[in-house]
Parts: sequence; structure tokens; C-alpha cells
Amino acid sequence: MVIKYSFLAGYIGDNFFANDEYNDEIEVDDIVSGSLLPQTPNTPITLQLNPFEIFDDGYSEYFFSMKSVAGMNTWSDLSNIASVVAIPAPNPNGPTTVTDLQ
Repeated sequence: MVIKYSFLAGYIGDNFFANDEYNDEIEVDDIVSGSLLPQTPNTPITLQLNPFEIFDDGYSEYFFSMKSVAGMNTWSDLSNIASVVAIPAPNPNGPTTVTDLQ
């Protein structure tokens, strides 16, 4: 199973899926829970991803798609394209001081 992600939905569609210049592949180190091991066909896949590995380039929305491979290098059709909105974590030190209030 190969899961790719990008900040543009078109970069993980059929035309660009195999081109690593336009997207990144989820790797084992990116996963907090779940697995990239092959599943029974039509089984939903649930992964919890490490946000500090995936959402590290400042974009607010990311798109994901996947393909699986079987037997003699036979690839599946592209999955649906899912999107995730990255919400920044609150500042652990609390709000900062307002310096420009007029």
C-alpha cells in the first residue's frame, strides 16, 4: 500500500501520483498508530499521523490518496482523495503580550 500526500489535490491524482517531485509518501516513521501493511480488499484504513512530520511546511490543508499493489506488480485504481485541515496547536506559554494596541 502506498499513501501519498500534498498541499494540492491535483498532485496526488492519477497524473502525478508516481511523481515524487509533487507529493510525499507516508512512511512508517510518520505513523503514530495504524499500519501500512496490506489489508483485505475494501477494508477501511485508519492512521494517526505524526503532525510534526507531515504538517511541517506551513500549509493549512493537505490531501491524501492511496494505491495498493498485488501479486505481479498489479496496481489498484486510485482511492478517493481525502483532505485534512491542519490546525495550529495553542502556544504552550499562553498568549503573547499585545504591543500594538492603539
